[in-house]
Amino acid sequence: MGHNVSSSKQSSGVIQGNNVENSSNTITGNNNANHKVNGNIVDGFKQVSRRNVKIPDDKRMCDITSCHVLKDSSILVTDYSNRKLKKCNKNDSVLSIDLPCGPNDSCCLGNNNDVIVCGDNMLCYINTAGKMKITRTVSTDHKCNGITCHNDRVYIVDDTKLYEYSLTGVKGRTVYQNEPSSTKFCHVKVDTSGSVFYISDEMSGLYVVNTSGDLASTYFDQTLSEAQGVCVMDTGDVLVSGFQSDNVIEVDKTGTKKIRTLIQDAGYISDPKCLYFHEQTRDLYVGQWNDYLSIFKL
Repeated sequence: MGHNVSSSKQSSGVIQGNNVENSSNTITGNNNANHKVNGNIVDGFKQVSRRNVKIPDDKRMCDITSCHVLKDSSILVTDYSNRKLKKCNKNDSVLSIDLPCGPNDSCCLGNNNDVIVCGDNMLCYINTAGKMKITRTVSTDHKCNGITCHNDRVYIVDDTKLYEYSLTGVKGRTVYQNEPSSTKFCHVKVDTSGSVFYISDEMSGLYVVNTSGDLASTYFDQTLSEAQGVCVMDTGDVLVSGFQSDNVIEVDKTGTKKIRTLIQDAGYISDPKCLYFHEQTRDLYVGQWNDYLSIFKL
């Protein structure tokens, strides 16, 4: 899943612009509706910074497939290319542990516990405290592309289906299934109520599914090519990134109306793979197929 890249586009390697080494490189924007950079638009950001997650023993360019902020404000990052879980601390140091195979996505279970979907069919449970360690693994009978959780349930997507699991990795029902010829699910996120799932589909854009397994809506945008990253904002609106189109769009919570193009290239993102919105700080984290996290303060 990490390197599922169309032949029409190759990774650009690094974000265009300054060769920044850590998150201390910050560009200040403004609160106007649009902030123009090199003719492109970043809509309504206050500032943007970039964090280099590459470490000396990485053998390949990073492929950031998921990220989220822990309670101590460190950033947890999965790196598919180097088969690593990385913890980026506030002092710019990066801790890492090796994983059995390339990680596709992760979610936080609480109490210093995360679960990562690795390779085609593995759940990898991690204690994220201190130096981090793998506590156990669980094999599945299907591919594991994306993962999210709510209360005592974990939800996983393969190419065409959304599955429900217990927190311990026991498979439950199939929540939703689509036709294989028209779908390539990538990431999944659930809203704060736990009643609506937002699934990025590399072929068709965004799927909105309720807990009963009904397809509430689909959203396709011609400006969004190969949808991958998805996250839910504090407003309930949804952000989706286009890997091929180098952009992030905002869609309303029903998944039927585009609100705006939040980021369109602008030299800040390249090959965006994942999105994470941190409600407390209103920061948007964009993980990419290169060595950097781009962090937008909205």
